[in-house]
Amino acid sequence: MNRAAAISLASSIVAFVDFGMKLVMVALEIYASPDGWLKDFRSREAVARDMKRFAAGLISPDITRLSGQGTILSGQEKALCDLATECQQLSIALVKLLERIKSSHAAFKRLSLWAALIKGARGP
Repeated sequence: MNRAAAISLASSIVAFVDFGMKLVMVALEIYASPDGWLKDFRSREAVARDMKRFAAGLISPDITRLSGQGTILSGQEKALCDLATECQQLSIALVKLLERIKSSHAAFKRLSLWAALIKGARGP
């Protein structure tokens, strides 16, 4: 075996061991969690729910009137309401996605290695 092939083989082994260790660590985190969720998923869900609540406070009930005071919204206020509406829609979609992958079933915890493999394949 020439040197280049040996170096290539060694680097492949190191990469495989590194991937395997990350996979095991994520699987252990999923298995040890009470709800079968990774900590960063819980954090993302909290941020999405907070954003949804915050955006709901910025959205005017009637986009052409501000709180029934008869004041017409300026261009910037309307843009802010539009942005808040979009943020609220995105946060609702994110919460739905997170709920879809959430696992509260004990059976899923047995599949934590599979879930870790999927997360590893998709990247950080």
